[in-house]
Amino acid sequence: MSAAIGHDLVALGEVMLRLAPPSPQRLEQATSLDVQIGGAEANVAAACARLGLRTALISAVPAEHAWGDRTVRK
Repeated sequence: MSAAIGHDLVALGEVMLRLAPPSPQRLEQATSLDVQIGGAEANVAAACARLGLRTALISAVPAEHAWGDRTVRK
């Protein structure tokens, strides 16, 4: 692909939020949850971007919503 055109990789898929208790707690013991954003397609696009590729991710997130905004920032 020419360096002047588009992206090296375009991923299409869902983005997921993982809510997990801080280690070593179990879910029933937790009073707070850690938030991790990922998903196979998002993880591949992020890894390729770290390797220097121009990447894009096509997905859907809630508009004007805290979770959607946080996902886009990440």
